[in-house]
Amino acid sequence: GLPRLASHVGGIPSQVINEINGRLFSLESRGAAYADYILSLMKDRSRYHTLALRTALYADQHLSGEVSGRRVAALLREVISGGDPRRESAAAVAGTVR
Repeated sequence: GLPRLASHVGGIPSQVINEINGRLFSLESRGAAYADYILSLMKDRSRYHTLALRTALYADQHLSGEVSGRRVAALLREVISGGDPRRESAAAVAGTVR
């Protein structure tokens, strides 16, 4: 996977986890901070490789079509059974984590 670099704003922090699938920078961070991080990864091939593998694993476990399908199915079951569709049940969440 390709690690993400992003600013810590809006909904982005829920999608980027430092050293798992990329790096979040403060809104005040300058381009030099991004460049320094990229260079540090380029100089340490093993660290970059590990981050890339973690990125792919995170995407597979949390963002795949299969996982999304399970979440939608759980929400539909919740609505059909008269539950609150705004919250995921513990069973639905547990089913998305391997």
